[in-house]
Amino acid sequence: MWPDAEPRRKELLDKAEFFDYAQYPMTSKWVFMLADNILKKSPVTNLEKDLDDIINTWKSEYVQGNDLRRQRFEAIATILFAAAKTGKFEEQVTLLTPIIEELAVNIQNFAPIVAAFRPFKEKGDLKMQYYGMCILYMLDVESVFDQGLRCLYVMMSALANQPVTLEDVKAMSLWNLRSGFSKLNVPDIFFIGWEDGHVRNAIAHGSFQYDDKSGVMTFSDTWRAKKWDGKFDIKQFEKLVFDVGDVWFVLQNLFFMLRLIHLVMAKEVPRAGKDLIMPRINRAIKLGLANNLVNLSPSHATQRRDHSDTRKRRSSHKRTKPEGPK
Repeated sequence: MWPDAEPRRKELLDKAEFFDYAQYPMTSKWVFMLADNILKKSPVTNLEKDLDDIINTWKSEYVQGNDLRRQRFEAIATILFAAAKTGKFEEQVTLLTPIIEELAVNIQNFAPIVAAFRPFKEKGDLKMQYYGMCILYMLDVESVFDQGLRCLYVMMSALANQPVTLEDVKAMSLWNLRSGFSKLNVPDIFFIGWEDGHVRNAIAHGSFQYDDKSGVMTFSDTWRAKKWDGKFDIKQFEKLVFDVGDVWFVLQNLFFMLRLIHLVMAKEVPRAGKDLIMPRINRAIKLGLANNLVNLSPSHATQRRDHSDTRKRRSSHKRTKPEGPK
């Protein structure tokens, strides 16, 4: 057992609550059990099987038959997790975890926008649904999509023994970031939905028009004297918004999985138990700055249950081994 097992367990419990909040119930149960076992199992290698079960369970709950999600997971997760178990990334995980947790709180600001535009979806008002998704798309590309990819680039560069500083990565354009990923042999699937930045530019410049007859939105962008037009019906644009937004969800949970490996296997864990995410999310919900919505694409938004009793549920959590993914 680690000398600082208690603060490690405290952070593991925080992550277990988060996975419950994020609608990965079986993953959450595994992490709750891991939090118990970190006080019991010795040597630490006995916990590796628990980690593998958690990762496989989360993959099953996250992918759910979606081929793009499967490709995104398999493109990076296996090699990152394997490297993390050998002790690689401890410096990067420590550096990036507070950033990822802050972004996970910031994305709660998207939820009131989803709530505000939901009545238009219920009324079948396509035009207003487009406008709501335009706001979400713009916020996503400029915030969690952008920052999440930069954090991933730091990790993949370290894996390739070509380490870069976070400051250097922040100075890169998304185009340069995309080129850098290609050189690191990371497939382009994380940029699906970005549309080479054209949709983002069109929204930012107010250069989009809705056709009442066809129900199609046309986005226009001019870049380097070249005109670009993209036409999307409501289902196509909905998918575009989801594909961009979902990049954040795979990266967020991947980083939290790396943190679990760090907490369980690293000899030293700076700030163990100090950078917790659920207290901040719960405060945001109680203050009305966010609400309990997790998946924020309008077609996939899911109302969450009240999490004010999370700690009560945790204390009464049945300590039985959860079933693995089927």
